[in-house]
Amino acid sequence: MSAVCVTVSLPGDGTLGRALGLCEVWMEVRWMHELALTLSINEGIQELCKRSGWARVHRIILKIGGLRQVDPELMAFAFGVVSRGTVTEGAALSVIEFPIVFRCQSCGRDSMSESTAFLCPLCGSSDVELLSGLELGVELIDVEVVEKDGGRRDPSQT
Repeated sequence: MSAVCVTVSLPGDGTLGRALGLCEVWMEVRWMHELALTLSINEGIQELCKRSGWARVHRIILKIGGLRQVDPELMAFAFGVVSRGTVTEGAALSVIEFPIVFRCQSCGRDSMSESTAFLCPLCGSSDVELLSGLELGVELIDVEVVEKDGGRRDPSQT
């Protein structure tokens, strides 16, 4: 088994971890989380482009729930790295973030949470149903299509 080490730097004199004030080990774990997700997403889009005859991807919108613990800025940066040399290179990547929302089964109140401590703020019950926060997927892919005659077109222009 081999390991890959990726050094990430921001413009200027500091590494990404120092710029964000994070310890190196935590930063590597965070970077690897976003990197693994973007690799998987990019591979899936590459396959879809190949099967669908898409020449280029211009924009990708992802939907990601709060429980996925994804940093949208790191996600966009990682995508810029993994998309180099592919049909997604240069594509704008944006993330729609879904909040963590749960419903108390005891009193029926819907509540938002910043953490995984799902306690109803009204009655204190931990008997809750998760309504939002686990989302992870592609919402939209804006592409350029290769025509059978070799020409290209933007499908939104038809």
